[in-house]
Amino acid sequence: MKDCLFCKKQFPQDTLMVHAVHGKQNEIIYYCCRPCRAKRAAQYRKTKIGRQKIVKNGKASIKRHPERNKARVIFANAIKNGEVIKPKSCEACKQIKRIDGHHEDYSKPLLVMWLCRQCHADRHKYLKANNIPLK
Repeated sequence: MKDCLFCKKQFPQDTLMVHAVHGKQNEIIYYCCRPCRAKRAAQYRKTKIGRQKIVKNGKASIKRHPERNKARVIFANAIKNGEVIKPKSCEACKQIKRIDGHHEDYSKPLLVMWLCRQCHADRHKYLKANNIPLK
């Protein structure tokens, strides 16, 4: 069990995020729980530097993966124009939550799996664990 540096609650070590801060003399390691990490990340995104970094990383991602960006734009426009109707429930767990369209194949931009955030993350973990590339 380790303490979160910010909320001071104890958590199993494997559930905490490990951060290394490089000081003048040596590296300092600290642990942070997910809720505290999310709160700190949200605060950072509100800063000028945080917003600039988001824009910079977004542009870099578009350059690295133009086919993914093209599929996302086509898909977003199809939703906006009513060509694709967004369902209310997740295809995997059937729960009514906030859902996203997951592309298995970016060459087919309108063919998506409708997944909640948790099922979407689980799908990516499954694909990565089984070395299944996104096309």
